[in-house]
Amino acid sequence: MDALVGHLEGRPIAILRLDASYWSALSSSRRGIGEFTIAINHDAFVSLKAPTLCLLIADAGSGPKLMAGVIGNPGAVTTIQSRVKLKRVFPIEPSSPQGLVKLLENQTHVTALRTRLAKREELMTLSAKLSGHIVEMLAKIDDNHVALRSISSSLSVPRRVRGNAALEEQSLRTALRAFGLPVDAPADKVELLSEDETAIARISVDQDEEFGTYAVSASRYVSRIHAIEDGFVEHEARWVRGMDLVGSDATGRAIYSHRDERLEVITANRRSLEHALGVDLIYINTIRRNVVMVQHKMLKPSDGSWVYRPDNQLDDEIARMETFARPGHGGKAEYRLHPGVFYLKFVKRDASIRRGGILMPLDHFQSFVATPASRGPRGGIRVDYDALQGRYMREQPFVDLIRAGYIGAYAEDTMHL
Repeated sequence: MDALVGHLEGRPIAILRLDASYWSALSSSRRGIGEFTIAINHDAFVSLKAPTLCLLIADAGSGPKLMAGVIGNPGAVTTIQSRVKLKRVFPIEPSSPQGLVKLLENQTHVTALRTRLAKREELMTLSAKLSGHIVEMLAKIDDNHVALRSISSSLSVPRRVRGNAALEEQSLRTALRAFGLPVDAPADKVELLSEDETAIARISVDQDEEFGTYAVSASRYVSRIHAIEDGFVEHEARWVRGMDLVGSDATGRAIYSHRDERLEVITANRRSLEHALGVDLIYINTIRRNVVMVQHKMLKPSDGSWVYRPDNQLDDEIARMETFARPGHGGKAEYRLHPGVFYLKFVKRDASIRRGGILMPLDHFQSFVATPASRGPRGGIRVDYDALQGRYMREQPFVDLIRAGYIGAYAEDTMHL
Protein backbone atom coordinates (compact mmCIF):
# COMPACT_ATOMS: atom_id res chain seq x y z
CA MET A 1 0.00 0.00 0.00
CA ASP A 2 2.76 2.45 0.91
CA ALA A 3 4.52 1.79 -2.39
CA LEU A 4 1.35 2.18 -4.44
CA VAL A 5 0.15 5.33 -2.69
CA GLY A 6 3.65 6.78 -3.00
CA HIS A 7 3.62 6.05 -6.73
CA LEU A 8 0.25 7.79 -7.13
CA GLU A 9 1.59 10.97 -5.57
CA GLY A 10 3.60 11.57 -8.71
CA ARG A 11 1.48 9.62 -11.19
CA PRO A 12 -2.19 9.81 -10.20
CA ILE A 13 -4.93 7.40 -11.23
CA ALA A 14 -6.20 7.55 -14.81
CA ILE A 15 -9.79 6.70 -15.75
CA LEU A 16 -10.48 5.10 -19.14
CA ARG A 17 -13.95 4.54 -20.58
CA LEU A 18 -14.71 1.67 -22.95
CA ASP A 19 -17.90 1.75 -24.99
CA ALA A 20 -20.15 -1.28 -25.47
CA SER A 21 -18.73 -2.27 -28.86
CA TYR A 22 -15.13 -2.10 -27.68
CA TRP A 23 -15.96 -4.04 -24.52
CA SER A 24 -17.70 -6.75 -26.54
CA ALA A 25 -14.77 -7.06 -28.94
CA LEU A 26 -12.22 -7.23 -26.13
CA SER A 27 -14.21 -9.81 -24.19
CA SER A 28 -14.12 -12.21 -27.15
CA SER A 29 -10.47 -11.56 -28.07
CA ARG A 30 -7.69 -14.07 -27.41
CA ARG A 31 -6.29 -12.27 -24.38
CA GLY A 32 -9.62 -10.95 -23.24
CA ILE A 33 -9.78 -7.83 -21.16
CA GLY A 34 -6.69 -8.77 -19.13
CA GLU A 35 -4.30 -7.06 -21.55
CA PHE A 36 -5.05 -4.92 -24.60
CA THR A 37 -4.12 -1.79 -26.52
CA ILE A 38 -6.35 1.10 -27.50
CA ALA A 39 -5.86 4.14 -29.76
CA ILE A 40 -7.05 7.56 -28.52
CA ASN A 41 -6.57 11.11 -29.76
CA HIS A 42 -3.26 12.67 -28.73
CA ASP A 43 -4.80 15.45 -26.65
CA ALA A 44 -6.38 12.94 -24.25
CA PHE A 45 -2.91 12.07 -22.93
CA VAL A 46 -1.86 15.59 -21.96
CA SER A 47 -2.33 15.05 -18.21
CA LEU A 48 -1.42 11.34 -18.12
CA LYS A 49 1.72 10.43 -16.21
CA ALA A 50 2.36 6.80 -17.01
CA PRO A 51 2.81 4.04 -16.11
CA THR A 52 0.21 4.20 -13.39
CA LEU A 53 -2.95 2.65 -12.02
CA CYS A 54 -5.95 2.94 -14.31
CA LEU A 55 -9.62 2.51 -13.47
CA LEU A 56 -11.59 1.20 -16.44
CA ILE A 57 -15.28 1.88 -16.83
CA ALA A 58 -16.79 -0.45 -19.44
CA ASP A 59 -20.30 -0.29 -20.84
CA ALA A 60 -21.14 -3.98 -20.49
CA GLY A 61 -24.79 -3.80 -21.49
CA SER A 62 -26.11 -4.73 -18.05
CA GLY A 63 -24.53 -1.55 -16.70
CA PRO A 64 -21.05 -0.05 -16.32
CA LYS A 65 -18.38 -2.41 -14.99
CA LEU A 66 -15.46 -1.12 -12.94
CA MET A 67 -12.01 -2.68 -13.27
CA ALA A 68 -8.45 -1.74 -12.38
CA GLY A 69 -5.21 -2.21 -14.28
CA VAL A 70 -1.95 -0.60 -15.35
CA ILE A 71 -1.81 1.95 -18.16
CA GLY A 72 1.49 2.45 -19.97
CA ASN A 73 3.07 5.27 -21.92
CA PRO A 74 1.36 6.27 -25.17
CA GLY A 75 3.03 6.15 -28.56
CA ALA A 76 1.87 7.87 -31.73
CA VAL A 77 0.38 5.54 -34.33
CA THR A 78 -1.42 7.99 -36.63
CA THR A 79 -1.42 11.73 -37.22
CA ILE A 80 -4.10 12.29 -34.60
CA GLN A 81 -4.00 9.17 -32.40
CA SER A 82 -1.68 7.51 -29.91
CA ARG A 83 -1.76 3.90 -28.82
CA VAL A 84 -1.56 2.90 -25.18
CA LYS A 85 -1.35 -0.53 -23.55
CA LEU A 86 -3.44 -1.69 -20.62
CA LYS A 87 -2.25 -4.73 -18.67
CA ARG A 88 -2.95 -6.59 -15.44
CA VAL A 89 -6.62 -5.66 -15.66
CA PHE A 90 -8.70 -7.09 -12.81
CA PRO A 91 -12.36 -6.88 -11.85
CA ILE A 92 -12.64 -5.09 -8.51
CA GLU A 93 -15.17 -4.34 -5.79
CA PRO A 94 -17.24 -2.27 -5.93
CA SER A 95 -17.97 -3.30 -9.49
CA SER A 96 -19.51 -0.01 -10.65
CA PRO A 97 -18.52 3.68 -10.69
CA GLN A 98 -21.51 4.52 -8.50
CA GLY A 99 -20.35 1.96 -5.95
CA LEU A 100 -16.90 3.52 -5.94
CA VAL A 101 -18.35 6.94 -5.17
CA LYS A 102 -20.32 5.47 -2.24
CA LEU A 103 -17.18 3.75 -0.95
CA LEU A 104 -15.30 7.00 -0.37
CA GLU A 105 -15.40 8.41 3.14
CA ASN A 106 -14.11 11.93 2.56
CA GLN A 107 -16.90 14.22 1.26
CA THR A 108 -14.45 16.45 -0.60
CA HIS A 109 -13.19 13.43 -2.50
CA VAL A 110 -16.75 12.21 -3.13
CA THR A 111 -17.61 15.53 -4.77
CA ALA A 112 -14.38 15.57 -6.77
CA LEU A 113 -14.92 12.05 -8.12
CA ARG A 114 -18.56 12.71 -9.04
CA THR A 115 -17.49 15.85 -10.91
CA ARG A 116 -14.82 13.98 -12.87
CA LEU A 117 -17.12 11.07 -13.74
CA ALA A 118 -19.84 13.45 -14.93
CA LYS A 119 -17.55 14.80 -17.66
CA ARG A 120 -17.71 11.50 -19.56
CA GLU A 121 -14.23 11.98 -21.02
CA GLU A 122 -12.67 8.96 -22.69
CA LEU A 123 -9.45 9.31 -20.69
CA MET A 124 -8.90 11.58 -17.70
CA THR A 125 -6.62 11.88 -14.69
CA LEU A 126 -7.55 12.34 -11.04
CA SER A 127 -5.69 14.34 -8.42
CA ALA A 128 -2.96 12.72 -6.32
CA LYS A 129 -4.93 13.07 -3.07
CA LEU A 130 -8.10 11.62 -4.57
CA SER A 131 -6.06 8.77 -6.08
CA GLY A 132 -4.52 7.89 -2.72
CA HIS A 133 -7.90 7.95 -0.98
CA ILE A 134 -9.47 5.68 -3.61
CA VAL A 135 -6.72 3.09 -3.25
CA GLU A 136 -6.92 3.17 0.54
CA MET A 137 -10.66 2.53 0.38
CA LEU A 138 -10.29 -0.24 -2.21
CA ALA A 139 -7.65 -1.91 -0.04
CA LYS A 140 -10.16 -2.31 2.80
CA ILE A 141 -11.96 -4.92 0.67
CA ASP A 142 -10.24 -8.32 0.80
CA ASP A 143 -11.32 -9.25 -2.73
CA ASN A 144 -9.21 -6.36 -4.10
CA HIS A 145 -5.93 -7.43 -2.52
CA VAL A 146 -4.77 -9.61 -5.43
CA ALA A 147 -5.42 -6.84 -7.95
CA LEU A 148 -3.74 -4.12 -5.91
CA ARG A 149 -0.70 -6.27 -5.14
CA SER A 150 -0.24 -7.24 -8.77
CA ILE A 151 -0.68 -3.68 -10.00
CA SER A 152 1.67 -2.29 -7.37
CA SER A 153 4.25 -4.94 -8.23
CA SER A 154 4.05 -4.15 -11.93
CA LEU A 155 4.65 -0.48 -11.21
CA SER A 156 7.75 -1.30 -9.17
CA VAL A 157 9.53 -3.66 -11.60
CA PRO A 158 13.21 -2.65 -11.73
CA ARG A 159 14.33 -0.91 -14.94
CA ARG A 160 18.05 -0.75 -14.25
CA VAL A 161 20.47 -3.18 -12.62
CA ARG A 162 20.83 -2.12 -8.99
CA GLY A 163 20.08 -5.27 -7.00
CA ASN A 164 19.36 -8.97 -7.12
CA ALA A 165 15.77 -8.45 -8.21
CA ALA A 166 17.00 -6.67 -11.33
CA LEU A 167 19.63 -9.34 -12.02
CA GLU A 168 17.02 -12.05 -11.77
CA GLU A 169 14.57 -10.15 -13.95
CA GLN A 170 17.31 -10.02 -16.54
CA SER A 171 17.95 -13.75 -16.19
CA LEU A 172 14.32 -14.69 -16.68
CA ARG A 173 14.35 -12.62 -19.86
CA THR A 174 17.40 -14.66 -20.88
CA ALA A 175 15.55 -17.90 -20.21
CA LEU A 176 12.49 -16.88 -22.18
CA ARG A 177 14.56 -15.74 -25.14
CA ALA A 178 16.36 -19.08 -25.01
CA PHE A 179 13.05 -20.70 -25.90
CA GLY A 180 11.93 -18.17 -28.45
CA LEU A 181 9.39 -16.68 -26.05
CA PRO A 182 8.60 -13.00 -25.51
CA VAL A 183 9.50 -11.48 -22.13
CA ASP A 184 5.80 -11.41 -21.18
CA ALA A 185 5.23 -15.05 -22.09
CA PRO A 186 2.70 -17.01 -20.03
CA ALA A 187 3.89 -19.51 -17.46
CA ASP A 188 1.96 -22.77 -17.57
CA LYS A 189 2.48 -23.22 -13.86
CA VAL A 190 4.04 -21.35 -10.96
CA GLU A 191 4.94 -22.83 -7.57
CA LEU A 192 5.60 -20.73 -4.49
CA LEU A 193 6.44 -21.03 -0.86
CA SER A 194 3.35 -20.11 1.12
CA GLU A 195 5.26 -18.08 3.70
CA ASP A 196 7.86 -16.34 1.58
CA GLU A 197 7.88 -12.83 0.22
CA THR A 198 8.58 -13.54 -3.43
CA ALA A 199 8.14 -11.35 -6.44
CA ILE A 200 7.19 -14.29 -8.64
CA ALA A 201 3.92 -14.27 -6.72
CA ARG A 202 3.06 -11.14 -8.64
CA ILE A 203 2.23 -13.32 -11.63
CA SER A 204 0.72 -16.22 -9.75
CA VAL A 205 -3.01 -15.88 -10.11
CA ASP A 206 -5.64 -17.90 -11.92
CA GLN A 207 -7.31 -16.89 -15.15
CA ASP A 208 -10.91 -15.81 -14.80
CA GLU A 209 -12.77 -17.06 -17.86
CA GLU A 210 -15.32 -14.23 -17.87
CA PHE A 211 -12.77 -11.45 -17.86
CA GLY A 212 -9.83 -13.27 -19.45
CA THR A 213 -7.76 -12.00 -16.55
CA TYR A 214 -6.79 -12.85 -12.99
CA ALA A 215 -8.77 -13.85 -9.95
CA VAL A 216 -7.79 -15.89 -6.90
CA SER A 217 -9.10 -16.14 -3.36
CA ALA A 218 -7.05 -14.46 -0.67
CA SER A 219 -6.64 -17.76 1.18
CA ARG A 220 -4.64 -19.18 -1.75
CA TYR A 221 -2.55 -16.10 -2.30
CA VAL A 222 0.83 -15.45 -0.70
CA SER A 223 0.17 -13.28 2.31
CA ARG A 224 3.09 -10.87 2.10
CA ILE A 225 4.22 -9.74 -1.33
CA HIS A 226 6.12 -6.62 -2.30
CA ALA A 227 9.16 -5.52 -4.24
CA ILE A 228 12.21 -6.72 -2.33
CA GLU A 229 15.76 -6.76 -3.59
CA ASP A 230 16.23 -10.45 -2.89
CA GLY A 231 12.87 -11.45 -4.34
CA PHE A 232 12.45 -13.83 -7.24
CA VAL A 233 12.26 -12.95 -10.87
CA GLU A 234 10.51 -9.67 -11.68
CA HIS A 235 8.58 -9.99 -14.88
CA GLU A 236 5.19 -9.61 -16.44
CA ALA A 237 4.12 -13.13 -17.28
CA ARG A 238 0.50 -13.47 -18.28
CA TRP A 239 -2.31 -16.02 -18.16
CA VAL A 240 -1.01 -18.27 -15.44
CA ARG A 241 -3.22 -21.33 -15.71
CA GLY A 242 -2.49 -22.73 -12.26
CA MET A 243 -0.88 -21.79 -8.98
CA ASP A 244 0.23 -24.18 -6.27
CA LEU A 245 1.68 -23.20 -2.93
CA VAL A 246 4.34 -25.81 -2.22
CA GLY A 247 6.85 -26.49 0.50
CA SER A 248 10.34 -26.66 -0.98
CA ASP A 249 13.74 -25.09 -0.71
CA ALA A 250 13.23 -23.03 -3.85
CA THR A 251 11.96 -19.49 -3.59
CA GLY A 252 9.91 -20.22 -6.69
CA ARG A 253 9.65 -22.22 -9.86
CA ALA A 254 8.11 -21.20 -13.18
CA ILE A 255 7.41 -23.65 -15.99
CA TYR A 256 7.21 -22.50 -19.61
CA SER A 257 6.38 -24.45 -22.74
CA HIS A 258 6.79 -23.57 -26.40
CA ARG A 259 5.76 -26.02 -29.10
CA ASP A 260 7.61 -29.23 -28.10
CA GLU A 261 10.01 -27.46 -25.75
CA ARG A 262 9.70 -27.08 -21.99
CA LEU A 263 11.74 -24.85 -19.69
CA GLU A 264 11.80 -24.73 -15.91
CA VAL A 265 13.33 -21.74 -14.10
CA ILE A 266 14.10 -22.15 -10.41
CA THR A 267 15.37 -19.40 -8.15
CA ALA A 268 17.58 -20.38 -5.27
CA ASN A 269 18.68 -16.95 -4.07
CA ARG A 270 19.45 -16.94 -0.34
CA ARG A 271 17.63 -20.22 0.12
CA SER A 272 18.82 -23.73 0.85
CA LEU A 273 19.48 -24.47 -2.83
CA GLU A 274 21.96 -21.60 -2.99
CA HIS A 275 23.54 -22.77 0.24
CA ALA A 276 23.99 -26.22 -1.28
CA LEU A 277 24.88 -25.35 -4.88
CA GLY A 278 26.32 -21.83 -4.72
CA VAL A 279 23.96 -20.49 -7.40
CA ASP A 280 20.90 -18.29 -7.45
CA LEU A 281 19.17 -19.27 -10.70
CA ILE A 282 18.71 -22.67 -12.35
CA TYR A 283 17.61 -23.34 -15.94
CA ILE A 284 16.36 -26.82 -16.84
CA ASN A 285 15.69 -27.73 -20.46
CA THR A 286 13.48 -30.75 -19.82
CA ILE A 287 13.39 -31.80 -23.48
CA ARG A 288 17.15 -31.73 -24.13
CA ARG A 289 17.67 -32.80 -20.50
CA ASN A 290 20.44 -30.34 -19.75
CA VAL A 291 20.69 -28.08 -16.72
CA VAL A 292 22.62 -24.82 -16.34
CA MET A 293 23.07 -22.97 -13.05
CA VAL A 294 24.09 -19.33 -12.75
CA GLN A 295 25.49 -17.15 -10.01
CA HIS A 296 25.11 -13.39 -10.58
CA LYS A 297 27.68 -10.78 -9.70
CA MET A 298 27.53 -7.02 -9.96
CA LEU A 299 30.36 -5.03 -11.58
CA LYS A 300 31.22 -1.55 -10.32
CA PRO A 301 33.22 1.14 -12.16
CA SER A 302 36.72 1.74 -10.84
CA ASP A 303 39.47 3.77 -12.52
CA GLY A 304 38.09 3.22 -16.00
CA SER A 305 37.49 -0.50 -15.55
CA TRP A 306 34.53 -2.60 -14.47
CA VAL A 307 35.52 -4.47 -11.34
CA TYR A 308 34.14 -7.20 -9.12
CA ARG A 309 35.66 -7.24 -5.66
CA PRO A 310 35.92 -10.84 -4.49
CA ASP A 311 35.03 -11.80 -0.95
CA ASN A 312 34.64 -14.88 1.19
CA GLN A 313 31.09 -15.30 -0.11
CA LEU A 314 32.35 -15.93 -3.65
CA ASP A 315 34.92 -18.43 -2.35
CA ASP A 316 32.18 -20.26 -0.47
CA GLU A 317 29.89 -20.27 -3.52
CA ILE A 318 32.63 -21.65 -5.77
CA ALA A 319 33.43 -24.34 -3.23
CA ARG A 320 29.79 -25.43 -3.28
CA MET A 321 29.75 -25.44 -7.08
CA GLU A 322 32.89 -27.56 -7.23
CA THR A 323 31.20 -30.23 -5.11
CA PHE A 324 28.83 -30.86 -8.03
CA ALA A 325 31.04 -29.69 -10.92
CA ARG A 326 32.60 -33.00 -11.95
CA PRO A 327 31.45 -33.62 -15.54
CA GLY A 328 29.85 -36.96 -16.25
CA HIS A 329 29.54 -38.94 -19.43
CA GLY A 330 26.67 -38.78 -21.89
CA GLY A 331 24.86 -41.44 -23.82
CA LYS A 332 25.71 -42.29 -27.41
CA ALA A 333 23.12 -39.86 -28.76
CA GLU A 334 24.27 -36.99 -26.54
CA TYR A 335 26.79 -34.31 -27.33
CA ARG A 336 27.94 -31.29 -25.34
CA LEU A 337 30.37 -28.61 -26.36
CA HIS A 338 30.84 -28.02 -22.63
CA PRO A 339 29.28 -30.34 -20.02
CA GLY A 340 29.86 -27.90 -17.17
CA VAL A 341 26.81 -26.92 -15.14
CA PHE A 342 27.98 -23.72 -13.43
CA TYR A 343 28.31 -20.23 -14.88
CA LEU A 344 28.99 -16.78 -13.50
CA LYS A 345 27.16 -13.82 -14.93
CA PHE A 346 28.61 -10.31 -14.58
CA VAL A 347 26.40 -7.28 -15.08
CA LYS A 348 27.33 -3.60 -14.85
CA ARG A 349 25.65 -1.70 -12.05
CA ASP A 350 23.05 0.80 -13.31
CA ALA A 351 23.06 -0.74 -16.78
CA SER A 352 19.71 -1.12 -18.51
CA ILE A 353 17.99 -4.32 -17.46
CA ARG A 354 17.66 -5.15 -21.16
CA ARG A 355 21.42 -5.50 -21.47
CA GLY A 356 22.54 -9.04 -20.89
CA GLY A 357 25.99 -8.76 -19.33
CA ILE A 358 28.68 -11.35 -19.94
CA LEU A 359 28.84 -15.02 -18.92
CA MET A 360 31.71 -17.37 -18.18
CA PRO A 361 31.79 -21.08 -17.31
CA LEU A 362 33.14 -21.66 -13.82
CA ASP A 363 36.35 -23.32 -15.05
CA HIS A 364 37.06 -20.38 -17.40
CA PHE A 365 36.54 -17.91 -14.57
CA GLN A 366 38.92 -19.86 -12.35
CA SER A 367 41.62 -19.90 -15.02
CA PHE A 368 41.06 -16.23 -15.81
CA VAL A 369 41.47 -15.01 -12.21
CA ALA A 370 44.83 -16.80 -12.07
CA THR A 371 46.20 -14.53 -14.82
CA PRO A 372 47.70 -11.02 -14.39
CA ALA A 373 45.04 -9.64 -16.77
CA SER A 374 42.39 -10.14 -14.10
CA ARG A 375 44.07 -7.86 -11.56
CA GLY A 376 41.98 -4.77 -11.04
CA PRO A 377 42.61 -1.66 -8.95
CA ARG A 378 42.75 -2.06 -5.18
CA GLY A 379 42.47 -5.83 -5.21
CA GLY A 380 39.40 -6.20 -7.38
CA ILE A 381 38.91 -8.66 -10.21
CA ARG A 382 38.87 -6.77 -13.48
CA VAL A 383 36.13 -8.14 -15.68
CA ASP A 384 35.93 -6.16 -18.89
CA TYR A 385 36.31 -6.65 -22.61
CA ASP A 386 40.01 -5.73 -22.73
CA ALA A 387 40.94 -8.00 -19.84
CA LEU A 388 39.05 -10.96 -21.27
CA GLN A 389 40.26 -10.26 -24.83
CA GLY A 390 36.96 -11.39 -26.30
CA ARG A 391 36.85 -14.71 -24.42
CA TYR A 392 33.39 -14.57 -22.92
CA MET A 393 29.81 -15.24 -23.93
CA ARG A 394 27.17 -12.67 -24.63
CA GLU A 395 23.59 -13.48 -23.75
CA GLN A 396 22.36 -14.58 -27.18
CA PRO A 397 25.01 -17.25 -27.82
CA PHE A 398 24.49 -18.45 -24.25
CA VAL A 399 20.75 -18.91 -24.67
CA ASP A 400 21.19 -20.50 -28.09
CA LEU A 401 23.51 -23.11 -26.56
CA ILE A 402 21.08 -23.86 -23.72
CA ARG A 403 18.24 -24.25 -26.16
CA ALA A 404 20.22 -26.60 -28.41
CA GLY A 405 21.39 -28.69 -25.45
CA TYR A 406 25.01 -27.94 -26.33
CA ILE A 407 25.96 -26.80 -22.81
CA GLY A 408 25.06 -28.01 -19.35
CA ALA A 409 25.00 -31.36 -17.63
CA TYR A 410 24.44 -34.59 -19.51
CA ALA A 411 20.99 -36.11 -19.15
CA GLU A 412 21.94 -38.59 -16.44
CA ASP A 413 23.68 -35.90 -14.38
CA THR A 414 20.69 -33.62 -14.88
CA MET A 415 18.43 -36.28 -13.42
CA HIS A 416 20.75 -36.76 -10.44
CA LEU A 417 20.90 -33.02 -9.83
